[in-house]
Amino acid sequence: MIGYWNVRGARSKLLELETISERYDVLLLQETLLSTPHFFRLPGFSIIRHDYGRGILIAVRDRPGLTWKTLDCTDFEPGDYLIQGVSVGDDRLRDAVSVYNVYASHCSAVDDWRFLEQIENLPGPSLVLGDFNARSPAWCASGLHNSNGKALEELLSDSGLQLLTSPTPTRLADRPGDSDTTIDLAFSAGEVPGDVFWAPTYHGASDHLLCEVRVRFPRTGPSPSAQRPRLYHLRQGGTTLHSTLLFKEAKSRRRQGREAAAMPTRKQWWTPEVDAAWRNKRSALKHWRAAKTSCDASTRETARSARNKADAVWKRITLSSKRRCWDVFLQESYRDSGQFWRFIGSMGDSKPQTSSMQMVAGSRILRTDEEKGSAFLQRFVDQCSRGDMSRRDEAIRDLSSRLPQLAPSELFGMDDLTRAIERIGHVSPGPDRIPASALKNLSAQSKSRLLSEINESLVSGIVPTEWCDSVLVPVPKPGKDHHRLEGHRIIAVQNLLGKVAESMVCERLASHLEPRMPPGMGAYRKGRSTWTNAGVVTHVISEAFERREQAVLVALDLQDAYNMVSLPKLAHRLLVLDTDVRLTRWIMAALRSRRCSMKCGRWMSDWTDVPTALPQGSPLSPICFNAYLQPIASIITPDNAILLCYADDITIVAWHRDISSAIGTAQEVVNNVKAACDHLDMVINPQKASVTVFGKRRPTQPLEAVVYGGEPISYSDQVKLLGVTLDPALTFNAHADSVRSRCVRALSTLKAAYSRGVDLRRISHLYRSLVLSRITYGLEIINPLKTTMDKLERIQNSALRLATGCPRQTPVTALRYMFDLPSIVDLHEVLRARAVCIVASDCGHPLHDFVNQALARAPLARLQRTGWLRDGTKALRGLCGRHKIRRSHLWSATPPATRCRWTFKIDLFSRTDRELPPHVVNAMFEEVLADTSSELPQPLVVLATDGSVTTSTPRSGWGCVMRESDGSLQTHRGGCNLRLSSMRAELEAIFRGLDLARSAHPDLAACIICTDSQSLLRKLESGSAPPEWHDLPQQVVWVYCPGHAGVQLNDRADHLAGSGSASDYLELGTQDIQLIIRDRQLSSRDDGSWEERRMSERGLQRGWAAKSTSRGRAAHTMCQLATGTLSRAALTRVFQLGGAEAAWGQLLGLRRLTTLPLDQ
Repeated sequence: MIGYWNVRGARSKLLELETISERYDVLLLQETLLSTPHFFRLPGFSIIRHDYGRGILIAVRDRPGLTWKTLDCTDFEPGDYLIQGVSVGDDRLRDAVSVYNVYASHCSAVDDWRFLEQIENLPGPSLVLGDFNARSPAWCASGLHNSNGKALEELLSDSGLQLLTSPTPTRLADRPGDSDTTIDLAFSAGEVPGDVFWAPTYHGASDHLLCEVRVRFPRTGPSPSAQRPRLYHLRQGGTTLHSTLLFKEAKSRRRQGREAAAMPTRKQWWTPEVDAAWRNKRSALKHWRAAKTSCDASTRETARSARNKADAVWKRITLSSKRRCWDVFLQESYRDSGQFWRFIGSMGDSKPQTSSMQMVAGSRILRTDEEKGSAFLQRFVDQCSRGDMSRRDEAIRDLSSRLPQLAPSELFGMDDLTRAIERIGHVSPGPDRIPASALKNLSAQSKSRLLSEINESLVSGIVPTEWCDSVLVPVPKPGKDHHRLEGHRIIAVQNLLGKVAESMVCERLASHLEPRMPPGMGAYRKGRSTWTNAGVVTHVISEAFERREQAVLVALDLQDAYNMVSLPKLAHRLLVLDTDVRLTRWIMAALRSRRCSMKCGRWMSDWTDVPTALPQGSPLSPICFNAYLQPIASIITPDNAILLCYADDITIVAWHRDISSAIGTAQEVVNNVKAACDHLDMVINPQKASVTVFGKRRPTQPLEAVVYGGEPISYSDQVKLLGVTLDPALTFNAHADSVRSRCVRALSTLKAAYSRGVDLRRISHLYRSLVLSRITYGLEIINPLKTTMDKLERIQNSALRLATGCPRQTPVTALRYMFDLPSIVDLHEVLRARAVCIVASDCGHPLHDFVNQALARAPLARLQRTGWLRDGTKALRGLCGRHKIRRSHLWSATPPATRCRWTFKIDLFSRTDRELPPHVVNAMFEEVLADTSSELPQPLVVLATDGSVTTSTPRSGWGCVMRESDGSLQTHRGGCNLRLSSMRAELEAIFRGLDLARSAHPDLAACIICTDSQSLLRKLESGSAPPEWHDLPQQVVWVYCPGHAGVQLNDRADHLAGSGSASDYLELGTQDIQLIIRDRQLSSRDDGSWEERRMSERGLQRGWAAKSTSRGRAAHTMCQLATGTLSRAALTRVFQLGGAEAAWGQLLGLRRLTTLPLDQ
């Protein structure tokens, strides 16, 4: 299989090339735009580059049975073209095939094409592929001629070359006046063995389509049919919920299959509604063709009108369906370019599938899905088999003998089940094919039935087999050779009913283990970000620089971590951590053994019992792995060293003024890790480990090696820790270069979305998900130089220009105004402050103590450029002034005992009650208070609270009114010169009201709190509350009171909130700090560029482009017209629309241009 593509820049399309190259044995690229210093590689390929001019490249796959050698092309006739060739041999070919890669720019004379005759006269079969830039009606879809095409056509008339190309467009028009053309041609010379097929396949970020030439060899036997075993026997009226859902979903799939079979296509957006509109369009077109020859003018006009109407309806429904598909994709996907390209394929573009590619296992070539699936299954069984089934059974029997008496609190409740179902999300179903939607739409009776089955399983310790059934799917590892078994990771896709049960157990286990985990354990813990451990490392190294010390970082990686876990030892670890015996027994029963079926392409295997350890994809695996690695993360280290764990990554950092002493300390910790790993049967591969030295000065003598298991660990100049690249001096230039490389590849998704007619709103969402997320990851824990920040800033600028089509002279401030995006510098400040607040509020964070001390008193600094945590705390001290940073989370889960004492009355009133007379609403509210008070014990108070926030001059106020049983009132009001959120101001009012009630009545028994914030009440009702309210001893009734509806208590609280003096002290949380920084950044800006003021005066508010549904060239023209910087193509379209005035009215529909001042 040979593919060739005019890529228009190979480096920027590397992500696409890595994906599409999996299909081909030989890949030819034209216009690579590579120069000699540029490094370029494709996993699993050998690269032959020719960087002269626009550049061409040949990539040949490294696999058994495929041989190749380069061909000398210097003897060909000279001309304005680039050519290179390879001779490719295969064990199924009698003779090698010569493959030539051609890029011709200006070959307008017949003599310029004489090299084709020379190729034809060479011995053996040959294929000539590439971009010829030649148009001719003989092969071009547009039917046009150009000078290259005329000369080439004349040469071919007397040549024996066979044209493989059909009149199908291979280059799509992207400029006004152009047309789709066929200029990427393919020729064959000699007798090529087998049948040769040509087809354009894929439209990526280039205007050229990827074309492929397939050489198909005759089969030696009948084609085997794909195996699809029947894994479950369907029967109606099953005894379990699983069998009931299985029969129901199978019946639904049969009905959907019959409907889908009647449709002409299986594109994702082709819904039954689209299909009906398409059939109506065909019917109307058929009637028009019959009626257009009629002599009756009214008949022709009626048929024409019906045809146009049906066509317009079909286009509108199709566009709406495609937009719904895009919305669903953008909601479900996050930071994954691979999902984007798979989604593009499901929308109907011909994207190559990788299930048909050949794979290598040792010296064997796997060609069919069955061969590949069998090899994957055998490899997975070999990885999981530990020969300890008897020990697993013995551990379960031992746990059964220790069972204590069952307590009712150990059983799960309906709230646990509801939360587990909500956590499922949009995931793939297991082998039973019961989707997540079926569980989300369960009736109350079915939920009760499922809860009963889960509790029965917990009590008996028997896990139903169908809950643990899984389908095994090989998933390619990023950056690996996907033609080898080792380049894939096997994922176990479990039945969703089992995932719900495991998720409930996992939630209870995680809450039990959380206080028992050491601070250095960073993975799969609530409130711990992925960058947490990387932030600790950068802070520790920066502090070492402050003390004139050097640091050594040792990065270790556990090999095949999940499969190496010993379940008997896991059970022992859980018991040591005081885990409930019954819960531990259930976990062991769920992990003991699983029925698995391997799915590879269209082939599926029968059930295979696999003694899994911790299967990939199971909710239990991450939490159990944390418990298993707890001894390693708890290793006591010297005072000048730390040890951090994140999943299977172990990081050791040691520091000292003498680098040799630091290496010795690191070696001591490595030896302790080796002993702990041996005890846990874990293996670390020294080939994947690395040692990096950090310091302001370079070592002057060779460094002593760090040894693991008798093998030295290699030194590296930089290390990539959890996605953040660290260089020896912590300048983060290497990290910026890595981020830039990844983002440049991700920009191709924006180009592909634009070319497919996606509107600006969805392109903006795509940018935030796939590009901005890459820029901001780890941004809070780096303290880069200005030049490094400029690199990241240019990525955002390029993306915004690409989305809007604006030329380079457009100010970047105007682009950010259109999409309501901050600069990367401002974003860095916000994210860093947020990270410091998170550390300050997490008492178990490794850096919590340092932040508290730094916020109380600034530490002495020697260096001008300090670490991220020092800079962050310094900025917060200047930002907060007299206020304090909150030292705990603002919201946490409400204890069950507290929730039992709380009652919510939210739906008694609504905002529509404001339309009633004020005295009526007040009377109704007082009646509710009287009825509620009669049911509560004494002493009792009623609190009416309200918060006030103004944005013109930043100010937040709060007020509360306390009414006692005798009708007397006490009030409190306060405020600050900060803009908080409305909920935060309301929350502060309730804080002050509860303090007032406690001081007045220390023995308070009950309290009624009236507030006009529905969002606050809904959040409290969902089970979250400030930690200060968890120990409220009194009964509390929360009542919703509509604001500005005439309720006297609420009006009094509202007046107090607006008139309080701004002199109170606050404890600012993470969200408060972000709002304050955002306000300061907006106020520090000047009036903006002329383009910003122009858009504001014309009624285009900040972020208007991110909400626009315009698409294609109209969107680009609209954005350029709004900024006033037009490209030549946009200026042409403006004149076609009748000038700037008419274009503004048609595209934007706002104020006229004549309302602007004359000088503008």
